[in-house]
Amino acid sequence: MKMAARSWAWIIAMAVAAICVNATEAHAQMFINELFFDPPGSAADATHEYVELRGTPGASLANHYLIFVENEDNLSHTGGAGLIELIFDLGSQSLGSNGFLTLRQKANQFSVYGNYAVDPAATDLQNTGTGVGYGSGAGSSIGASNVGSGGAPDGRIENSGFTAMLIRNGGDPVANAPTLGFDLDVGNNGLDVATGRTDWTILDSIGIFSERFEAWDPDFNVPLGRLYGAVNFGPETAESTPGFVPNIEPGTTYLGTDFEIEIAARWGNSTGQAPDDWHISNVTDNSLSGFTPGGSDFRQSVGDPHPTGPLESTKNVPYGTVLTNTLGSANYPLNVAPPLAGDFDQDGHVDDDDLNNEWKPRFGVDLDGADFLDWQANYGSTSTDAVAANGAVPEPAAASLLALAIAGIAINQRRDNRRRG
Repeated sequence: MKMAARSWAWIIAMAVAAICVNATEAHAQMFINELFFDPPGSAADATHEYVELRGTPGASLANHYLIFVENEDNLSHTGGAGLIELIFDLGSQSLGSNGFLTLRQKANQFSVYGNYAVDPAATDLQNTGTGVGYGSGAGSSIGASNVGSGGAPDGRIENSGFTAMLIRNGGDPVANAPTLGFDLDVGNNGLDVATGRTDWTILDSIGIFSERFEAWDPDFNVPLGRLYGAVNFGPETAESTPGFVPNIEPGTTYLGTDFEIEIAARWGNSTGQAPDDWHISNVTDNSLSGFTPGGSDFRQSVGDPHPTGPLESTKNVPYGTVLTNTLGSANYPLNVAPPLAGDFDQDGHVDDDDLNNEWKPRFGVDLDGADFLDWQANYGSTSTDAVAANGAVPEPAAASLLALAIAGIAINQRRDNRRRG
């Protein structure tokens, strides 16, 4: 007995969905989601910094590490650029049920650190070891180790800048694991191995010069430090520093901010590797911004004088906006704006990523055909649109195979209906 054409169409559609699920599961996505590395006030560096990662809910972090690489160099290029100076060994952890993980510093009797609220669905790791800050080695309960200023562990991220890399070690789990002081750039002229080290995979990376004159020597007008991120940021711009050319890896990008950088956060739940995927900012505890004295609600800053100085945000986030209230959950602006139908990755845009990276692997789990129609109807819209886009939408090339299967179902269903009539 021959199988009905409609049944064959359903089988094709389910096969397409299954292929997409398997392809996605084989390469679980993970991102550096937020880095708060220079809280206002020197004392806060040991208590109020935090790191946030994001990816596939519940994903194992076996053989995964978050490393911070030195950016500073000297004119003779014999400085520390390329040296690993901070490591978080994530191997025993997994992402939370909502796909987030936070790394937080140790509280002390003078800190009101508890003001940071973390989404209970996230994996929340706070150092309770004997070491200050994130701790180091045996003094860290969260797998941190660092060289610190002058070689002494200080349990914090270096304020002057770094390249952060989220890596997966596919080689020997011990011999090929990152170690403090390992030089990824012998000669300070670029990564010796494009992936950092043989058998590593760099899942995400961002480079930051946080203060002026780390990237450029003003006396000799030559490049100084070096960054290794897929995307990189720093205060220097070609306009403010004539002749400025950043030392970055081939094929990567750099954006000058013209202000000191203290926090870097992905815009919403972005997944790309372009400057627009990040919100780079300076924050403040100035009372004019609405900051609570002694609190942790650090705000979007402006340059002096407050509150009328130039805005220090790459996304024009309004002065006084709280930027440290999204731990373990989606970053600003998604914490203040309702999600747009079809924006499954919640990055503020309905695009191909929502179909390929979210709808396909989640089809039959928490998303279905109705969600696909939401995505199709709103394709090209952003969370700032007043209403969802209406009418016909150009079909993305990435959806062509699935669209053919769906079309086959519709055509054969119409044929069956005609036969019944």
